[in-house]
Amino acid sequence: MNIISQVKGDSMTLVLDGKMDFNMRKTFQKSIEQAKLSKPHKIVLDVCKVSFIDSAGLGLIMLANKTLKESGISLSLLVAEGAVMKVLVLANIGETIPISKPNL
Repeated sequence: MNIISQVKGDSMTLVLDGKMDFNMRKTFQKSIEQAKLSKPHKIVLDVCKVSFIDSAGLGLIMLANKTLKESGISLSLLVAEGAVMKVLVLANIGETIPISKPNL
């Protein structure tokens, strides 16, 4: 899993590339903690390049949302159509975290 951060104004985007599962938890959690230190108002997780997500990946997203919310930072997801979007929809993640599609 590769994670690249991009800052624009008071918003930060974390672009994830690879599989989002238990094996990448430390990398993901470290990126969230580093992003939090920048004190953006909003963090967007761009998972358009994520090829796979399992229940551990879903849990990491939900935990990140809770952690960021406690710090006054909002979280949203940028998700392309495909398997990852289907998993997020089935898990009702959009009920808690705003999901948007990329502009093509």
